[in-house]
Amino acid sequence: MTSADEWRVRRGEVSDRLWIRDTLAAELATNSYLFSVDRATVLRVADKAEAGWEALIVSPADEPTERAGWVLFEPVPTLTVAYAFVEPAYRRLGAWRALREAIGLRDGMQVAVVLGSPRACSDARKRYAVKHNWGRAL
Repeated sequence: MTSADEWRVRRGEVSDRLWIRDTLAAELATNSYLFSVDRATVLRVADKAEAGWEALIVSPADEPTERAGWVLFEPVPTLTVAYAFVEPAYRRLGAWRALREAIGLRDGMQVAVVLGSPRACSDARKRYAVKHNWGRAL
């Protein structure tokens, strides 16, 4: 798979929430902003973040029940991404492109990022006008 056309994006459902929270908690546990923070606190941050945002799920078009990734976001007043995740097996195959198109994110556009690590924000700044807004997670 190499194009965003080969992906299906849908709204997150109640049945997706545990998966989103668990993958978010696992990702946050490796985030340098949360270095040495205990697991219970990381789970509380993941619970709070997961619950308050719109969620989109991306799947390969030919395997619509397979969950390849997700994005937690808020479209207005400024597009804000709490966190985006793509399963390692689906990275660099177009899953993120499909999600970013679905939320309306374009190259050069201003976007606020809440839980992105320093590295993720640095990578994102190569394409977007990123404003880091960690305080939204608290």
